[in-house]
Amino acid sequence: ISQAATYYIATTGSDSTGTGASGNPWKTIQKGEDNAANGDTIVVLDGQYDEAVSVATAGLTFISSNLYGAQTKVFRVQATNTTIKGFTLNRFSDANRPWGQSWGGNIRVEIASHNMSAISNLFGPGLYVATTN
Repeated sequence: ISQAATYYIATTGSDSTGTGASGNPWKTIQKGEDNAANGDTIVVLDGQYDEAVSVATAGLTFISSNLYGAQTKVFRVQATNTTIKGFTLNRFSDANRPWGQSWGGNIRVEIASHNMSAISNLFGPGLYVATTN
């Protein structure tokens, strides 16, 4: 049985040489998602992350290390049991929309039977829920 891991993201980290450890973090939230497994936690340190994060791994928890200290554009959730906590999500607009779609909201949930928690986040446009399956 594998234990859940905790990975770290920092604006000063590196996606090429980082390991996700607290002393050697990755640079992007997406790198954390891409390397995490069900049950893992991704801690994002304060800073501005200019990215649109696509969540395809079930059971992940994304936490800003300080309430509202980590800022990014948008989370696109396509996996079950996802938690997003303490982020500032206010830099998304249709002008720079990811995934070639027009939609509002800083967290886009795209799965039917889903356990999604968005806790203590600051939103710009807000939460968008779409059923695509």
